[in-house]
Amino acid sequence: MTLVVYFGSDKLAVPVPVADLAVGDISSLELSCTLQAAHQKARPMAPEPAAKQADLQEDSLWSVTETFIRAQPIKAKDQLTKLRRAVTLIYHPDQYAENERDIRTRIIARANDLIDKIGQQIAA
Repeated sequence: MTLVVYFGSDKLAVPVPVADLAVGDISSLELSCTLQAAHQKARPMAPEPAAKQADLQEDSLWSVTETFIRAQPIKAKDQLTKLRRAVTLIYHPDQYAENERDIRTRIIARANDLIDKIGQQIAA
């Protein structure tokens, strides 16, 4: 299964191993998000410095990953292990070119932190 997310003008396609999803076997996963319109300021703001392409790519991938993780209905700790394994399979650095490995490693680290927080919420 492939998770397709439109982030601005970019289209991101992330392969998702269905067998490793925490929710079990599913044929599709529908996610939706509503973004609030930005409020206009009375004075124009100074333009922000241009972000590096790698930072934009990491932000885009993290948005997809965070949405994927938060969409899982986790009720038990064993499901956290399956979710952690699925994220690792998707972003494992050995599957990517040398210039993308650092980004993928940081995504996995951020995902593990989020999964740990979810685990703490389940335990409470």
